Amino acid sequence: MRKQTATMNILARLFRISALLGLAIMSPLVLAQTETPDALAYHVLYMLKTHGGKTICLQRASTVFDVRRELLADQPELAAVDQTGNEKVARAMWSKYPCPFSPNRTELRTAVAADILGAWVYPESSQKLRYGPQVQAPRPGGLVMKCESVAFFEPNEMRVAQILGQVACPFVTAADVAPQRKNPLVATWELRQGGRLVVYRSDVLDHIEEWDTFIVKQDFAMQGTIFKTGDLLQYKRRERGNEFNATTQFRHLQSLK
Repeated sequence: MRKQTATMNILARLFRISALLGLAIMSPLVLAQTETPDALAYHVLYMLKTHGGKTICLQRASTVFDVRRELLADQPELAAVDQTGNEKVARAMWSKYPCPFSPNRTELRTAVAADILGAWVYPESSQKLRYGPQVQAPRPGGLVMKCESVAFFEPNEMRVAQILGQVACPFVTAADVAPQRKNPLVATWELRQGGRLVVYRSDVLDHIEEWDTFIVKQDFAMQGTIFKTGDLLQYKRRERGNEFNATTQFRHLQSLK
């Protein structure tokens, strides 16, 4: 009993210190003084401190204990985690709170192969959502991403092109993507059950790339961006070094006609 009390006192002090130092990224994330921190709450705080605004984005939860309650509603077994259970909590939080927002909403449904066929553009206006708000976007050659085209053709041909710099985005119609098909085919795709898009590359050794893919079935707006019916939303959930279902990139794809 003394050992348990001492442990809880240490955790409580850690929580108070962390709150004072502003370690929890997502303001106004604070610790409720009326609730006693446990190992699960401690893991939640660590994840928010380390990954908040990077690969974890909260929409409704405002305290560590709000997140704890939401996790337990989905996975009651997390109540039993101890000090060594951070991997389980990490996977749960990365799955539930991807950036820029969770796809678990009524305006979206899981995509099927027929939904994704054709040519798409990831417009300049949505590029701000590609990475978490606390992540500095890569700038190859010092240039910012202007837009990106992504095309899926039968049976499994995939074409991707990225435009950098201040030039106008050249992808206005599907015909603008057609010249890419003259290049050697190096990327192919497979859409598995549950909307998991798997990308294979012949030019990259042991390539790993998987995206959860959803189609917008009803218009909605988030973070100043309007998502229209028929748009595709993709969450990059797996790549080399990421086996925890963390979303490291987001795509908003609009159909090119």
